[in-house]
Amino acid sequence: MKTTVYALLIASAASLTAATQSCSRQASSTPETATFANPIIGQDGPDPTVLRDTDGSFWLYNTADLLSIWHSPDLVTWEKTGSAFTEETRPDESRYNYGKAALWAPEIRLIDGKYVLFFSMWWGDDGTYDGHSVAYAVADSPAGPFEFRGQIVNSDPDYPPYYGTGHSIDQFYIEDGGRPYLFWGSFRGIYAAELAISPDMDITIKPETLVKVAGNGYEGSCVYERDGKYYLFASVGDWTGGMESTYRTVVGRSDSLLGPYTDREGRPMLDNAFTELIAGDKRFAGTGHNSNIIEDDAGNTWMFYHAYDSLSPDKGRQTMLDLVEWDDEGWPYVNNGHPTESSPVPVINKK
Repeated sequence: MKTTVYALLIASAASLTAATQSCSRQASSTPETATFANPIIGQDGPDPTVLRDTDGSFWLYNTADLLSIWHSPDLVTWEKTGSAFTEETRPDESRYNYGKAALWAPEIRLIDGKYVLFFSMWWGDDGTYDGHSVAYAVADSPAGPFEFRGQIVNSDPDYPPYYGTGHSIDQFYIEDGGRPYLFWGSFRGIYAAELAISPDMDITIKPETLVKVAGNGYEGSCVYERDGKYYLFASVGDWTGGMESTYRTVVGRSDSLLGPYTDREGRPMLDNAFTELIAGDKRFAGTGHNSNIIEDDAGNTWMFYHAYDSLSPDKGRQTMLDLVEWDDEGWPYVNNGHPTESSPVPVINKK
């Protein structure tokens, strides 16, 4: 893990003393305001997901180091606490010889007193998308340790649980009307289904509820309900390529959780229509795979996502944070359609 060096000014000696800490960029403040700078975590960590715990603090998980775990009191100052898995505890199914990340796109939720970590897993040995699946692990604490519990949906028709959906990754969990649902999919259609969850956290899909909600142009979906409308956020484009990446975040809207979702002009997301939310610029690129929408204590809505930074291109996809605002017609927007470099901090009332 990379560390950040802070210079401490010692006025009496007129000298500098270096100290290292395992946390992300700090917020700067004046008597009038406090701001933070993007990227909020200045190291490689794609696909963020965030949970507000029962004590009011926040936990962030991302695709790095067998699913990195970060902790924050305020959504701005982050300290790495570990990873969801070690080489000894990672699922046996995720071990293979390609040398790529076999675990990615975590999604954390507190369900019936248990911390449930959904994630995508590449367990196949033939190098195809058929070996991709949505899996999950369970812990008594957001810091872990997490116990692998199995796969929920598989991409390979020869291996259960298979429900006819290809490239089954990038899952998102949401509860609506007291019922749990899972969204998933990556450039083979976005699907959703109701879940069956037993008291001992055995999680399965109810296949009779399976529905396709968006076309083949998307991945990394996330749903947020606001004022009786459901907003399906997703990512389009190519996430590779550094500052040449075309990856960006888009959105559609529906009156129902399971759709139909349409863009601002009423065109269906099933036909790959969308309204663009946030795209790259000269400073940042690859602005996608946003987290669940987080509300601060003033009711403001915030979105974590990842991006390449032209000032540190060797650090990969770093973690970003931006305010999501809403126009008079109820559609979300971020800044001027591009990431902010600096913003006022979220309003967090310490418990």
